[in-house]
Amino acid sequence: WAVAHGGTVQGSTGGTDNGYHAINGDVLWSGDKNCGMAVRFKIDVVTGFTFELGFTDALSDETQPAVTDIDTPATGNGATDVAVIHLDTDQTLTTAALVSESTGQPYAAKKTNLGTWTPSAGTYYTAIDQLGTDAAIAKVYDTNTTGAATLVASGSHPSALNGTTLVRPHFLIGTRNTTAKVTDLDFIRVWMDR
Repeated sequence: WAVAHGGTVQGSTGGTDNGYHAINGDVLWSGDKNCGMAVRFKIDVVTGFTFELGFTDALSDETQPAVTDIDTPATGNGATDVAVIHLDTDQTLTTAALVSESTGQPYAAKKTNLGTWTPSAGTYYTAIDQLGTDAAIAKVYDTNTTGAATLVASGSHPSALNGTTLVRPHFLIGTRNTTAKVTDLDFIRVWMDR
């Protein structure tokens, strides 16, 4: 990630198939304290790519995704508690879904399709992942036009992950071919009750 024009930061996956770039916070957030996050971003190329954003526990490899399968929802990479918006064009489902799982209080891995939303190249979106006790709500807004926001996708899970489990904010973009994906990140905001 590097500083870019206009106060954004910019990252690139590089041109290696299954290359990623990610930003991860500290494991100190919880659904019982109503943690949430918002990310405003745009991606230059939206073919042959994957992304996820939301909350996870610590991962074995912080540069890899938590969700390993969206068609038959599954997590891996050391993840046991997850509530993320996930999209992967290498899967049969190539549009976004809310994926969650919690092994601390057995909520099996599940997904809710976020309509048929997939981002458009070069368009700014603001994605929100809000936890509340054991529930998760995901919303995505098209925020490309100054002063306007249009809801383009939403979904929720009433039993997503155990609200007592500590998780951290997580944002990841990957390429599924040898074309680099460049992400402009305008902001990440994270909040929680005191």
